[in-house]
Amino acid sequence: MYYRILSICIITLILSAMSSFSMNRKEMLSQVKWTIRDNPQFVMKHKFTDEILIDLINDAHREINDITWTIHNSTRIVLSAGTTSYSLPNDCYAINRVLLNLDTILSEKTITALDNEADGWYKSSTNTPTYYYQSWDKTKISFYPCPDTSYVIDMDYTQIASDLTSDTSVPFNGIDKYKTYHNLIVWRVVAYCLSVDNSPNATIFWELWSNGVGRMANQIGVTPNYIPFMSGKR
Repeated sequence: MYYRILSICIITLILSAMSSFSMNRKEMLSQVKWTIRDNPQFVMKHKFTDEILIDLINDAHREINDITWTIHNSTRIVLSAGTTSYSLPNDCYAINRVLLNLDTILSEKTITALDNEADGWYKSSTNTPTYYYQSWDKTKISFYPCPDTSYVIDMDYTQIASDLTSDTSVPFNGIDKYKTYHNLIVWRVVAYCLSVDNSPNATIFWELWSNGVGRMANQIGVTPNYIPFMSGKR
């Protein structure tokens, strides 16, 4: 019991030292190493090289974005008459909104739903698109009915988080309002490292990470009728 209380006190001091200000990759790496005491004065069962910790930082960065849908981007696609399918951007994680000619929002339907509605729907005559659907591997966006002329599509989407490739790289595309969530990346990496080392303190950091990501999803990745952390679908 004494050691449990002592551990909580130490972790409280560690967390109070974690700044809510922006951290770049180098600062997060230093924070992780300091938090898990990866130094000559404290010998862990497992040693984590900088390369491994950087990989874990990037994994945490992507995972948080996948849950919260924090990073967004947009693209324009020009539809051609008679062409149904178009490649999605390589960094597209999820489609948020599809706008036709700047005035009509298209709803999404799955291929299964279209199959259930009408046999041979994909053979239908061309017309103004009213729905979009995605390929099974989520690499293409298609339109139904097939376009009968040229249309302009403006698509907003959740972007796959890019790796932090340099010491000066800042999470979440460097957007300032997300800086208070940089410590979630640190907690995720610390929790993993402590788990590998069978430390009882790992549970504390897993809980901090899980609760923090839940708050982030509710506060940032939320629309009036949608909470991505709860539903996983816009």
